[in-house]
Amino acid sequence: MKKQKNRQTVLGGLPSRLKPYRGKIAFMSLAFLVSTLSDLALPAIMSEIITRGVNGQDMNFIAAASGVMLGVCVLGVGSMIAATWLLTFVVNRIYAELSREVFARVHGMDYTLFNSMGTGALITRSASDIEVIGMTLQMTLSSFVSIPVLIVGGTILALWKDPFLALILFAFVPVIGGFVYL
Repeated sequence: MKKQKNRQTVLGGLPSRLKPYRGKIAFMSLAFLVSTLSDLALPAIMSEIITRGVNGQDMNFIAAASGVMLGVCVLGVGSMIAATWLLTFVVNRIYAELSREVFARVHGMDYTLFNSMGTGALITRSASDIEVIGMTLQMTLSSFVSIPVLIVGGTILALWKDPFLALILFAFVPVIGGFVYL
């Protein structure tokens, strides 16, 4: 039996490709965290405006809380813009690196192997595969911070506002999840 050579793949592992961008990824994660926390804070601020301001007929509180709400919105939008820019920067750089490496690999192929695959198939496959890797990386990096913060923060807010209603909600989440995955 012939022993196969251990060939290095073009991907070479995405985590190792992300190392040069650690600083940008850390700042991007922080920006996603700030944006997600501001998304969670807005309903709580609005609730306080209704409870203390409208019900208490306190126009000064309404004005002050509305200013805080506007500031939280601006902070959230600014951090989301920064996070999206950094995410796009990192993913596009990795996309370009992969494209260069695939092109070099295809350019160095044996002529008979190249002809057996066909030019159109090589172009379509390489572009499509790299695009899928880029989209997967983008979804993973953007969801890595946002989803856990939304789950934990939403749980804390629900328990803080109305513990009994939160328990009812938590009781039905597995049921709804079961229906979704059927």
